Amino acid sequence: MDRVEAARVSRLNLLPAHEPMTVNEGTLVATLSSLRSECELCGAWSTFTGRTETRDGRTCAIVRCPGGHGEFSVWNRDREPLVAAYERARASVRDPEAYQRTLATLTGADGDAIAALIAAPPPELPLFSIEDVAVPAAAARRWCELVLDGAGWCPAPTRSVRVEEALATALHLDSRACVDSIAARVSADEVSGALERLALRFHHRDPGVLAPLLQGSQQAWRGSMSNVRFLRSMAERLCAVASGAEEEIRAALAIPTQPAPLGARGLEITGGVLSRASVELRFSPPALTRAQLDGVFGQGEALPRTGPGAAHVLAYDVRIAGAPASVSVFARFSGLPGPESGANSILLRIDPACAEGEHGGV
Repeated sequence: MDRVEAARVSRLNLLPAHEPMTVNEGTLVATLSSLRSECELCGAWSTFTGRTETRDGRTCAIVRCPGGHGEFSVWNRDREPLVAAYERARASVRDPEAYQRTLATLTGADGDAIAALIAAPPPELPLFSIEDVAVPAAAARRWCELVLDGAGWCPAPTRSVRVEEALATALHLDSRACVDSIAARVSADEVSGALERLALRFHHRDPGVLAPLLQGSQQAWRGSMSNVRFLRSMAERLCAVASGAEEEIRAALAIPTQPAPLGARGLEITGGVLSRASVELRFSPPALTRAQLDGVFGQGEALPRTGPGAAHVLAYDVRIAGAPASVSVFARFSGLPGPESGANSILLRIDPACAEGEHGGV
């Protein structure tokens, strides 16, 4: 299809950017994969093309659907610092055309071309997450080393991003060679610092080749109820919201939302009157299992589906005596949720204080 004309609020799937970033000083807290978005026609994750456009005073990222549904513009306020950092980096590169060709190669499907680029990297290149770069297994170690030590990343990532992406490469490609390289370059504290985000990113699957680096932290990797308890504490704090204004919601949460908590790859706050105000966390891959949610919030209520392709939704209620609001927690699953099924998203809807069980529909 032709380019979608209307800029859309992006359904982003990686970590939101931190406070305003400077370029090439190692302050970029998310890779450019954070700018990808779901295609509204087929649901496929659509990768950032390296191009932007300005609409109504907002700078939008242009992404391309891998399913053939063309390109479309996405905008999200939490990603504005990342887009701005990218634009500053792109404006500063010595050879913009070579930089754009490098970006196209890294996000393309030609493994041989990617391997050749990794073997002889250009002086300036953009960093995408391993899930978006078709690195051949034989080039895994070199990619890992480039991520950790490369000086040409533009914008430049923080050390924590480099460590997480190196670990993700080892796990994604099941590469012991990557693990050996990481062990020689990364401290145990750095591995520990990336553990929670990485475990949620890979849905607490078996750590596989990373096991030697975990140093007895396998239980932390597999996850505990702590993340869901933190989610409940967020819901309880939101019970203090009286007006539904976005500023009041942020004040009630009283936690940094950039990067998003709980390893979420997107967080969106929607202000409005109670029953319309909400906080939504999006996970990719899915995280927070039904068993964990039931264990902290109580047995979830399965809501009626709205159609054959609609998500399966479990609802939970959170109330605080005397508080002006209650919170309805809606966990969305792509299939019929079993105990170990992970939620694709969690919506915390702020409602007027109500009696138990009056959460209504999502």
